Amino acid sequence: IAQMGVGDANGTDPVPDASQKKLINERRRAPLNQLKVDPANTAIIIAEQVIPAEVGGFWIREIGLYDTDGDLVAVANCAPSFKPLLAQGSGRTQIVRINLLVSNTSNVELRIDPTVVLATRSFVDLRIQEELSRLDNKQSVRAATTGPVVLAGIQSVDGVALVAGDRVLVKNQASGKDNGLYSVVAGGAWLRVVDADVSVEVTPNLMVSVEQGDALFDTLWQLTTNAPITLGTTALAFEQVAGPTGVLPGTYNRVTVDRRGLVMAGFNPTTLGGYGIADAYSKTEIDARVAALQPKLGFVPVQQGTGAGQLNNQVRLGWSGSGLKAAVDNTDLGNLWYSGNFDPATKANVGSTLFAYGITDAYTKAEVDQRVSERALRAEVYAKADVYTKAETDARDSQRPLADSITNIGLAANDPASPYMRRASDNTTYFLQTKLGFVPVQQGTGAGQLNNLIKIGYTSAGQVKLAVDNTDFGNLWYSGNFDPSKKANVGSTLFAYGITDAYTKNETDARDLERPLKTEVYAKADVYTKTETDTRVATRPVADSITHVGFAGDNIAAPYMRRAADSAVYYLVSDLNLGAKVAAQGLTGIGQYAFARVITAYGSSINQGTSVPGSNLIFSSTAVGDGTSSNSGAIAIGVWRAHGAFNNTERTLFQRIQ
Repeated sequence: IAQMGVGDANGTDPVPDASQKKLINERRRAPLNQLKVDPANTAIIIAEQVIPAEVGGFWIREIGLYDTDGDLVAVANCAPSFKPLLAQGSGRTQIVRINLLVSNTSNVELRIDPTVVLATRSFVDLRIQEELSRLDNKQSVRAATTGPVVLAGIQSVDGVALVAGDRVLVKNQASGKDNGLYSVVAGGAWLRVVDADVSVEVTPNLMVSVEQGDALFDTLWQLTTNAPITLGTTALAFEQVAGPTGVLPGTYNRVTVDRRGLVMAGFNPTTLGGYGIADAYSKTEIDARVAALQPKLGFVPVQQGTGAGQLNNQVRLGWSGSGLKAAVDNTDLGNLWYSGNFDPATKANVGSTLFAYGITDAYTKAEVDQRVSERALRAEVYAKADVYTKAETDARDSQRPLADSITNIGLAANDPASPYMRRASDNTTYFLQTKLGFVPVQQGTGAGQLNNLIKIGYTSAGQVKLAVDNTDFGNLWYSGNFDPSKKANVGSTLFAYGITDAYTKNETDARDLERPLKTEVYAKADVYTKTETDTRVATRPVADSITHVGFAGDNIAAPYMRRAADSAVYYLVSDLNLGAKVAAQGLTGIGQYAFARVITAYGSSINQGTSVPGSNLIFSSTAVGDGTSSNSGAIAIGVWRAHGAFNNTERTLFQRIQ
């Protein structure tokens, strides 16, 4: 698009025609002054021409756009406007602008010849403002946020009572994309300031100073977000680079410094923890440890336990009034013997022989056996039946194993669950494994198996779990919680999974080969047969009173249908625009909800789903006393459905349905 033409249509009110090749009566054609995409709507191209004061003397009723080949590519009518000549005493510079709606601006090349166009004052002012807005150093703000705020209405920020038009640095929103420089709007949503309301004006390292505030007065902040930045999408992060940090002047033994070297906090700790010292005890810890120490006894103590063969049980000694007694833990050992109540000289050492006790008036067993051996036993004399022969003794010995390095084998305390052997070298008891009562599974030693400890057990949740050493392998699968017959083996074909309701690639290829390609059909003729047409039509829905259906301007948030009767466009509701449409309906739009009270009683036990006219409802709150004398006004529109049961004039939730 290179030029714009204007004409007077021979004094008529023209109606643009898509088949036009030229204007009805063109009076002037000149290069465009400006050609750009509308920043507010990317589906609109703005074309502009400036007609200087020395050109004129005609009416403007029709406008046309021409490409570089001189072909008319767009035509429009306009309200009649007379363009006078300067010589007629009413000369003026006039701007003619066309907003051209296209389906895709990427197909349009925007080019302007700067040697032939004129610049309007507003255009020059706008360009100057745009260039100034791209500078990193922005105009100062009155205050900066210290936490998340609602970006609407008059409020106080960091102790500053804002007024309409105040500039504010917003840097603490929950969603970083909402941060930035804003202008306060009374009674409405805040707007981004003119020098930071588009992406090209918000650049990395942007600097802005703060004028007032309880905490952030006279501070300088920098945008640390890296390019590319898309305003409203990219999260913006600001950091303080200069100015007060809230730390009072003074000497501090410990400070917190940010990555830019600014002192953000200062402390004078009085504790080890305050200094971050972890390898020393505090007074409280030392006092606790000293309190646990034994006070000075004033005598030489006897150490309890730790001697050879001694345990650590508590030993207690005390006078009973009649003797010295001992106890171990809570077991009474009775009286102790000492020189006052026991004389070892009057006692004999325990022994097992007559000689040990000094007895001389009795024979020892050896002496008796010697004397007896000189006499025959009656059994020897008569039958000799109470002794085994050598052969009998050998036979009995053969029935018993030899004791290999053991002295005893048996059941400890006659307990069948405690079989043992006692080793001869150290007299230590070694317990043996009892019969399990089940067939065990051997752990490890198989091919590729390690000797790690395997544990299998039942959980309180009713599952069988497996652990190796201390690693939990989770639940085991068994027939109670897994049925392999209901699972398919992994495969890569329909047959492998038993799928019968789909064609394989070979079957599909064979079916495709039975049908000609479009290029083969088109090569035969430039028309469809009746059957072909019926087939194609069957794949499309019937257009019921509409001519078009699609996305306006290729915008997926704007689905529409065009009615055939009046060519009017009717936009459809979708997931992408439903929220905005519902929000735009206001408090009483169809589908909106309201907490309301019935004005005229409906009776008792009215169930949810009952329809009530808006003229019989008033906005209410949860306050008990809120009623006809204290309310937010009558709804007074539409029909509303109750979403809760109510009695008489009680309150509940209503939704507008008509």
